Amino acid sequence: MSVLIKGKSISCSQKSRDHYLRGQENEKIIVREVWGFATKDPDEALEMIELSAKGTRCKKPLYSVKINPSPDRFWTKEEVLRALQLLEENLGLTGHPRVVIEHKKHGRIHYHALWSRFHPDGGPAKNMGNDYAIHQKTQRQLEKEFKLRPMMARGRDFRQWEVEWAKRYGFDIFALRKEITKDFNSVKTGQEFMAALKTKGCVLCRGDKSQFVLILSWGQHKALSSMIYGRPPKAVLRRAFADIDIVMLPTVAEGKAQVKAALPKIKRKSRRAAHIYIRRSPSQIVSVTKPFAQPQTETPIKPVTKTIVWTTTAKQEQEHVQQHVPIRPDDKKGWPEAAIIDWETWGHEKPRLFFLKWIELAPPGFTP
Repeated sequence: MSVLIKGKSISCSQKSRDHYLRGQENEKIIVREVWGFATKDPDEALEMIELSAKGTRCKKPLYSVKINPSPDRFWTKEEVLRALQLLEENLGLTGHPRVVIEHKKHGRIHYHALWSRFHPDGGPAKNMGNDYAIHQKTQRQLEKEFKLRPMMARGRDFRQWEVEWAKRYGFDIFALRKEITKDFNSVKTGQEFMAALKTKGCVLCRGDKSQFVLILSWGQHKALSSMIYGRPPKAVLRRAFADIDIVMLPTVAEGKAQVKAALPKIKRKSRRAAHIYIRRSPSQIVSVTKPFAQPQTETPIKPVTKTIVWTTTAKQEQEHVQQHVPIRPDDKKGWPEAAIIDWETWGHEKPRLFFLKWIELAPPGFTP
């Protein structure tokens, strides 16, 4: 029974919002809290964080923390809120707007807390340096308060790009490490271990710094000890593989050439269709959709451009104006300085989100 906390500053792009709110790998996604915003829509809330960074040098206005409890103990609502409160105090993000999302992945529940680095009262983005030490401190406090088993250090785990690289070719690097560890503990000679690796598409090579280097099934090279739980030292590996002549093993370059020759070629995805919305008149909106990039073939395919026109009634247009396009004020007398900066930076482009943030400045008839 333990808990793992990790966090970093990230950009608030559409890709990030899709990962947290529409992740395809998650079995269930529940938005638990949207706090400090003028809207309860998490998409709009995260977009407001992105807009608040416009006109500044802050490229990563969102601070994301993942709280991953052990699956053998269910956390109540009070415990989750207590963990968030303690982490918020230690990070110095008290009073900053946040969104809390619960994910269920492979039967395991974990939580994502997304804070805006900008305080509602104004000022620069909060500096999030030395956050690793704060995560460790909060982790120890939660273990003591909730009577959890301490989390033991396992060394550096796989990087995210390593996991994604394996997925690109249909492999699971964590499952492969379990299989290699099982083979290492069950075989009696080094030749048997090499035969087991060959069935998995891996090649054992000789390296410069590490004595044994493993070329994985998708062409990535890793030290053999990093692919075995417990990370056995070089002396243990030398004794276990005493019947292997290191000089006869291929080099890393030769091993990569062997593995890559058997890998299938991956076709790159074509560009996504780009939508351009043109406001022609108050009663029609024209959407022009650019076609996907066509593959080069012997007989070129003529691209097709599809145009769709929506016609609206006077009543629908009036509701649209009231809800989505508030009256743009000419007189900004009495506005706070921060509101004037927001309006000139991004508010005139997205007035609805602007008046959601500055609800006290909204014109009559505006409905959130």
